[in-house]
Amino acid sequence: MGIKLYELRGKDPKYLWSSNPWKARMCLKLKGIEFESVPLTYPEIHAILPGILHKENGCTVPVLVDGENVIQDSFKIAQYLEEKYTGASIFQGNLALHEFIYNWIAEIKEPLFKLVILDIANKLDYESKEYYIKKNTALYGDLSTAALKDREVNVKRIQKNLNLLLDNLKQNTFLSGETIGWTDISLASFLYMIKLANESVLNEVIASTDQDLFNGWWNNMSKLMV
Repeated sequence: MGIKLYELRGKDPKYLWSSNPWKARMCLKLKGIEFESVPLTYPEIHAILPGILHKENGCTVPVLVDGENVIQDSFKIAQYLEEKYTGASIFQGNLALHEFIYNWIAEIKEPLFKLVILDIANKLDYESKEYYIKKNTALYGDLSTAALKDREVNVKRIQKNLNLLLDNLKQNTFLSGETIGWTDISLASFLYMIKLANESVLNEVIASTDQDLFNGWWNNMSKLMV
């Protein structure tokens, strides 16, 4: 029995829009592990995953099924793959450093997500869109307001943090060093989600970065975005 990766899809089954499943997918690609993608809508997640995870609440993707092993959450999946499979290292023997930078990246995720929060909604099937809007309205209030509130300030904040992070590329090919690691995957998966939702927003937030450095890194990371 091969590995299955349960992911989140939009109205178009090929629109795999969520960054967390992309982290797991990119880890699998990095290690050269073959897997079967199982894209699910929100209603399908609520119908199918409780039977796989053996619980009713907290059934989110990604979920990786490898024989009798069932792992939920992109970080736990990365740890599982690192421990069980050979190939390129995800954490490169320095898990603490990757966790530290991952938490730093998390600082820009919410304001960045808000910039495309409506774009994503419009790419979902009707039932998924209803659930998505209800879920995110509970977190951020009216989504139209959330998308526009302090937009200019948020863009500048995102640009500042991206520049600080990407400045590491002056010394190394990747954020993790000379090879791709969890830090690169964490940032690239989120930026790829933004690109899929609205490429003009991605172009806006990376506009102040060193374009040669960013494009070199992005082109290398794009090999895992398939």
